[in-house]
Amino acid sequence: MSRLRCTVWREDWIRFVSTHFHDQPFISPCCTWIAAVVIVFSLVAPSPHASAQGSYADTHAMPVLPDMLARGDAGVARPDLYVSALINPAQLGAAWGNAPRFTVLGVTASGRPGRISDAIDLFEDELADIEERTDEEVDEVERQALDLFRRPLTLRSAVLLPSAAFRAGRVGMSAGAFVTQTARAQAIPGGVSPDIAVFGQTDGIVAVGAGVPIGMTGLRAGLTTRYVRRYVSTYRQRVEDYDVPPVLSGSTIAVDLGVQYDIAQVKGLTAGLAVYDLVGGNISYDQDDFFGAFDDEPEPGSVERAQSLLDDYDGPSMRLGLAYVIPRRYMPRMGDTTVLLDWSTASTTGARQSVFRRLRLGTDTKAGPLQFRAGLSQGLPTVGVGIDGRVVYIDYAIYGRQEGIIPEDGSTYAHAVQIRFGW
Repeated sequence: MSRLRCTVWREDWIRFVSTHFHDQPFISPCCTWIAAVVIVFSLVAPSPHASAQGSYADTHAMPVLPDMLARGDAGVARPDLYVSALINPAQLGAAWGNAPRFTVLGVTASGRPGRISDAIDLFEDELADIEERTDEEVDEVERQALDLFRRPLTLRSAVLLPSAAFRAGRVGMSAGAFVTQTARAQAIPGGVSPDIAVFGQTDGIVAVGAGVPIGMTGLRAGLTTRYVRRYVSTYRQRVEDYDVPPVLSGSTIAVDLGVQYDIAQVKGLTAGLAVYDLVGGNISYDQDDFFGAFDDEPEPGSVERAQSLLDDYDGPSMRLGLAYVIPRRYMPRMGDTTVLLDWSTASTTGARQSVFRRLRLGTDTKAGPLQFRAGLSQGLPTVGVGIDGRVVYIDYAIYGRQEGIIPEDGSTYAHAVQIRFGW
């Protein structure tokens, strides 16, 4: 049925273009390319929907990237080379030179420092022995949890292990390893006692990607194969019943597809499409002691409850985007300035998000060793700066993000910083 629907759309589109734009050399190719993307989306894209029952595990494992977050979390049409295999492997097939590129090591952290410190105190000093407290003390802990976690509190970090990008003829390739971590807590009012939702995810990722120019001028395609080993700890219960959640683990091998097209009629304009978890990506979880750190016997039923929060796999997700490099003649005193626009099918909350909340818009301007970035992610402002020290790269961002059990609770802001060594 969907293929029949696509055939009708394609015929209508061709008729529309030929009728209205047959004498426009720029508009017709652009519209035809967009039509092709619409057909691909209708064939393989899942309908936008919520993530897994409030735990919203990030099925497409990727490190937090301050440079991308600062420009509105946009970049599928023009990702940075050092992580292009994770964002859009087609970028590896672009003309970026023949010299290999290396990342020796990188470290990233993201969160709100003051709130994170308060959260650690609450978990270690108040919730750890909640069963031993009086009713009045429990009420006070509940009040503190609501004040601190009414909006979700998230801490993210990542380690960029050695990686390399290199060429073999016309084919660009990359290989690298990454470790990512997400910890999130949120209090949900309701009933006699509020619930507290706790979620932690640690991913070990090995990614190998390749991209190559194909056929027509300006068209590139790429594939990435990712091995992901994931450890998850998730819990949602009343504050007065809080206990350390069990750790579950699983692994998967997933394949991502990327496509880019340099639109010849507008110099500097590139369209990009990435399909994540096109093959694989689903993880089955079993109890794990996380290298001996959680070897205590979990509470009866807690493992089953945690598994139930993770068993709703979202399936493949997609990003569609445009990137436009403004000609230098318009900004002769500045370096390259790029404007980027993305649309993502993946939800960042535990509920359905509107089309507007799936948009990412940003800009990136070079000025000597500095890069200035700004944008809008899900309607929330982002801003940041980067320093190119040739072998040391430092990126900083302040960004907004919508997350949480329900979107209305989830507009939060955080800082992110990364230091990376490579060339």
